[in-house]
Amino acid sequence: MNVNVDRETDLRHKCADLFGGRRLVIASNRGPLACEEDDGGALKCRLGCGGLVTALSTAARLADVTWVAATMSEADRQVAVSGGPASEDSRTAGCQVHFVPVDQRAYDLYYNVFSNPILWFIQHSMLDGLRRRNLWNQMEKAWENGYVPVNRAFADAVAEELRRPGSAGVALLQDYHLYLTGRYVRDRVPEAVLQHFIHVPWPEPSAWLEVPWHITEAICDGLLANDVIRFQTQTSVHNFLLTCFDYARGAFIDFEKAVVSYQGRRIRVRSGAISVDPEHLQRQAASSEAQGHLKKLEPLVGERTIVRVDRMDPSKNVLGGFQAFDLLLRRHPDLHGRVKFLAFLVPSRTDIPEYRRYTDKVFRLIDRINARYGDPSWLPIEVFFEDNFHQALAGIRYTMFSS
Repeated sequence: MNVNVDRETDLRHKCADLFGGRRLVIASNRGPLACEEDDGGALKCRLGCGGLVTALSTAARLADVTWVAATMSEADRQVAVSGGPASEDSRTAGCQVHFVPVDQRAYDLYYNVFSNPILWFIQHSMLDGLRRRNLWNQMEKAWENGYVPVNRAFADAVAEELRRPGSAGVALLQDYHLYLTGRYVRDRVPEAVLQHFIHVPWPEPSAWLEVPWHITEAICDGLLANDVIRFQTQTSVHNFLLTCFDYARGAFIDFEKAVVSYQGRRIRVRSGAISVDPEHLQRQAASSEAQGHLKKLEPLVGERTIVRVDRMDPSKNVLGGFQAFDLLLRRHPDLHGRVKFLAFLVPSRTDIPEYRRYTDKVFRLIDRINARYGDPSWLPIEVFFEDNFHQALAGIRYTMFSS
């Protein structure tokens, strides 16, 4: 008997019972598919990357799901316009995919100017990253010409899916890219059941002083159009309630029950960490592709092996990890030649200047450490700067084998 197959079948039945056999809508900036043209010009789609997609892919596979996502490449836009190889896409993603065709200029303002260099830094309390000239002018322009229209486009697509026959009328909105989508969907489909899961921290209200008041007010209003708002931690729940107290006009906050009464509705604010599917990860780690990488990495491990897998992102403190390794080698010369650091770093948001500068700073430090301590027979740090899921899994497995 295949336990994994039986478990997955059981979960499928439970999902079908929960939604009455009707279709669920998931919406996120990045979808489960990434499309590209092959050498012959044909459109091909592969599984997308990113932690959010990884975490939600199990739900998409087990339930009847339509996933609404932005067009992030020219190939994505071609699929959105033409409909693309729909049946092939569905098999690859495990669900139906609805690409939202977004103007490239608007998307750049929404993603590369507002969502990541502003919201991301505020929500991770990295306010030093906001110290630049003309920030508020850039913010207002990106908000009006990028964030607002892209969120409206998402709402149009989500509302379209909610109105289709067979829809459960339930949409799960994801993360900081879509803070306004709930309000626009509520205006279009008042009876919809909406939940917004925020995968990043929510800071104390004072952090929002970094943006114009009307923007924070609109963000709170957009989120409070949902029925349930979920965060990873209880601290974020509390900070969000405090922010609504300051910015959501007419809202009544019940801090004890974590409920916001707003515009005649009661919105529950909850915490609960999102997880991955461990059985799926185990199968991937045992796959032939991962095994092949395991053999390639074997000559690079040491008596002790440190492995790090992360996006190249300032919030991940990648630089601090290498600074700590530098200190370790400086204080313990006996470890020279014996310990290895395998770093699997995924390029991230390379169009954003702050990310490019951070990447340069990290690689300069890596070069200094290798030059200072390395010799022809031993290189302290080995870096794999690419998005290679199975290679990273293989690297993580080596931490279990090094002695």
